[in-house]
Amino acid sequence: MHINISRACESESSLDRKACCFYQPEHLLSFFLTSAEAPKLNEGERESEKAKKEEKELRERIQTEISAYFDTAVVASHILNTVDAVLVALSTNAMEIIQPLHVLVMELMEQLEATIQNDNKGDNGTKDPNESAENRDEPLSTWPLYCVLQFLIEQGGFLTSAFPQIHHAYDLLSQTNPSIRHHRRFLERTIREFRVQEEDPRLGEGFDGTYPQKGFFMDIQRRLNEFTTSTLEKMEMAGGDKGDWKSRVKRGRLGVQAVPARLPWTMQRTKFTH
Repeated sequence: MHINISRACESESSLDRKACCFYQPEHLLSFFLTSAEAPKLNEGERESEKAKKEEKELRERIQTEISAYFDTAVVASHILNTVDAVLVALSTNAMEIIQPLHVLVMELMEQLEATIQNDNKGDNGTKDPNESAENRDEPLSTWPLYCVLQFLIEQGGFLTSAFPQIHHAYDLLSQTNPSIRHHRRFLERTIREFRVQEEDPRLGEGFDGTYPQKGFFMDIQRRLNEFTTSTLEKMEMAGGDKGDWKSRVKRGRLGVQAVPARLPWTMQRTKFTH
């Protein structure tokens, strides 16, 4: 998935180019490319090949990182919009709508699983021993997807056992990234302060930190299982002391049959001998 980024016109002035970014977001990448600061060098060094190479690498890195951030932001927006549609359909209990929307969410997660990369490995597929997870700077494109995964896993109850790359990347960021640890501690401290203030009746209504639809993916799985299971399958799965339903009725005789055991003796054609 690629986003077409429009470049600003060459005839625009620098001020006009910066101003158009606030009204036309598609020009944001052009703003970063034209506003990127080159390494501070004197006039003699600026003309050297090394300075030109460093400036070119800086612009390429900014262009790649910002483009990747826009792409992942669009992917994260698609996933969240689909999840919002699932939650709206879940409130109406319309299983005919919930089922295709749930399939769409799983397809998006499969595409994300196929495109996610292991950033701990180098070009040859091995870990870089000189770079630890805490000292590594994560790219900007990491955070939109991490926020979506954090919501789906922690609040939605999404199971990542079928998505090993997503599971590994999420666990790695949650356990080793210092920024995430600091942010999580900040949120926990804020919630504790709100709950302490909740005990004071002068402050009015308190703060409820629980998500109202917590674990909604598990609820969707349960409803889909009940919706897609037919009555015959439910009867086949039913068991008891006499065995399952299918084994109990397959040899049964339904209705009145013309056999001597079912007919009175006056209607039987058997000849009586004296």
